[in-house]
Amino acid sequence: MRCCVIALSSCLVLLPAVAALHSTTPRHNDVTTANRLPHNIRQQKQLAAAGTMPEAADDDDHHHPIQPAVRLSDTLGSNRALTTFSSLARQGERTAERLGSGADSTTVLAPLNSAVEGLPRKPWEDAQQLSALGADAYEGEDGKDRADANLRRFVEAHLVPQSPWPAGTKVKTLAGGEVWWEEGGDGKRVIMPDKVEVDKVAIEVGNGQIWILKGVLRY
Repeated sequence: MRCCVIALSSCLVLLPAVAALHSTTPRHNDVTTANRLPHNIRQQKQLAAAGTMPEAADDDDHHHPIQPAVRLSDTLGSNRALTTFSSLARQGERTAERLGSGADSTTVLAPLNSAVEGLPRKPWEDAQQLSALGADAYEGEDGKDRADANLRRFVEAHLVPQSPWPAGTKVKTLAGGEVWWEEGGDGKRVIMPDKVEVDKVAIEVGNGQIWILKGVLRY
């Protein structure tokens, strides 16, 4: 009996020391939980705590929508500011086929409705033909052929068979005229040599881009 009392007394004496030792030992779960956090999250937490959290980077390097699953033929007519040019482009079988092709890349230099409507003559009219043939220049079968050829030349003068199209790169349009573009100090693009200002790049799709022009190129 005396031995049992002595043993019990010894245990009571040791309990406070064991409790103190346990309280100063790091808990295994706390350490492993911290270590399981990905490095970037731990780093962000550390920076946030220090008040030096960096601003989020802007991942969008483009200022126009990009829809790789769409074709130029699908989206050109959806822009209300380009309905006149879009209608003219669809009338030509060759141009309509190219805009719908996934094999050919094209930069469409589409003039605003106001630019086309402000022309001194219709896109299918030619000054020399009107001077030589008068008001009947586009009457009958021959007149229709002349109008179709003029209209095709007008549309193709605004189609560049390359996309992307880097600044300063001289390219012949489908109509045969040589064009390139430059960017001024104000950041505005200008189509050369006609010095027609680009309003904006409207969209990038699977087979090219649509640029909106404030004027009409020579045709």
